[in-house]
Amino acid sequence: MAAWKQNLVTLSSTLGPEMMSVIESWGPEYNSLLEEYLADPNGEMGQKFYTEMLEATGQGAAGAQSTASQYQAAGSDNIQAYSDALQSNTAPNEAAQIIADGVAGELSRADYSAITTELARAMRALSGDLVEGWNVSALPPHLRMGFQVGQGAKAKFGRELESLQAGLERQVQQQLTVVSSRKQLAGTAWVFGDIPESIQIPTNGIVATGFPALRDETAQVAETLCTNLAEAKASHAQGLARLACLALPAPYKWIVGQLSYQDKIILAASPYPSVPELLADARFAVVVELVHRHNPWAIREQSQFNKLVTAIRPDQVEASLRVVKIAVDALRVLATVQERLEQLEPASQTAQDVSVQVADLIFPGFLHVISPQWLPRLPTWLNGVALRLQNARTDSYRDEARMEQLAPVLDAYAQLLDAHPASTPEIDHIGYLIEEFRIQLFAQSLRTAETVSAKRILKAIAEVTTALA
Repeated sequence: MAAWKQNLVTLSSTLGPEMMSVIESWGPEYNSLLEEYLADPNGEMGQKFYTEMLEATGQGAAGAQSTASQYQAAGSDNIQAYSDALQSNTAPNEAAQIIADGVAGELSRADYSAITTELARAMRALSGDLVEGWNVSALPPHLRMGFQVGQGAKAKFGRELESLQAGLERQVQQQLTVVSSRKQLAGTAWVFGDIPESIQIPTNGIVATGFPALRDETAQVAETLCTNLAEAKASHAQGLARLACLALPAPYKWIVGQLSYQDKIILAASPYPSVPELLADARFAVVVELVHRHNPWAIREQSQFNKLVTAIRPDQVEASLRVVKIAVDALRVLATVQERLEQLEPASQTAQDVSVQVADLIFPGFLHVISPQWLPRLPTWLNGVALRLQNARTDSYRDEARMEQLAPVLDAYAQLLDAHPASTPEIDHIGYLIEEFRIQLFAQSLRTAETVSAKRILKAIAEVTTALA
């Protein structure tokens, strides 16, 4: 038993957690095979052990039929047609084995393209048909790509590369911050000196690259060190916007003076903790947009920042008022939506769908979270909800029929968000298109901002899924 445990420890330095859990379940009677494998992985007995290990995890010949069928579900109908053609002359398990062997042979010549690209190439080489529309999310977890970083007890393993990268990036960022000679300053004015675009940091025998950037902390701005350039650029722009807000005089008194008494009552019912916080968020949303017009990543020292503040000063007041008025319009319609929603059975499909939709549109921070290009459409989206609720009271069957058209789109988008919880412009854009699709389904008289359909949205989801795979 002791030898078995010691050999498992040795083996864990080279294999991922999934395979190790399978091997541990075999028990000490497999110790002799394990020792053969550790002594000579390429020997006959070592190869036998490795083959049994692959088969037990569904990755070897014994799992070929199951694997092939799962990839048929994830691919297009062309794979099924090819399988059917093979099965007309062979047994089903033999057809599955032929597909698995053929694809494996083709993949042995693969480059570093995406797995779906290489699978499509392999299937085309075998069947002559172009295979498209891969749905990786249809695969069971054990057949999805896994990633392991490092070896031994400190190894990190995960199925979602983004989540794994995010966790590791935080660790690396903390380590680089500790060893960096640059001080991490914070303040309500420019106290950072000249900020380099990147710095080289020797650590553990290698030289790592860090990207200094500003970070918004609401009440102040701090310098941070990012390991990813895209993350650094996004953080820096937000930090510059916050610092500009702190440098410019607040226009809140003037904005409130432009609002009617009824407008002020409406704003007081917003999801923000207070009206001043809503006004501050509206202004921050405006300043972020204005900052993005001035190449924020290039602004690395105080004189450049001073020029930025001077450039955005004339526009921030009027633009902030426009955003506040969008909020007033949206919240006014929201009151109607809530009134009509209360008239529906809470457990009904319509009530549940609308409740989720409204919660995704109106929440603390919605003025800066929703893209400035789409924020003006917010009152229209809510008017669409109000019109839908009005029609659903007299024709619930029609609403249910429209929901059947919407459901596949919502399901596909939910899967995309589960796989990639971090927001990206591409993922957010799909969400806005879904709001337009709701207008087309439930409130056609309001007209959409652009041409939209379930097919177009599902295609966009598939493209983003492939790009992020």
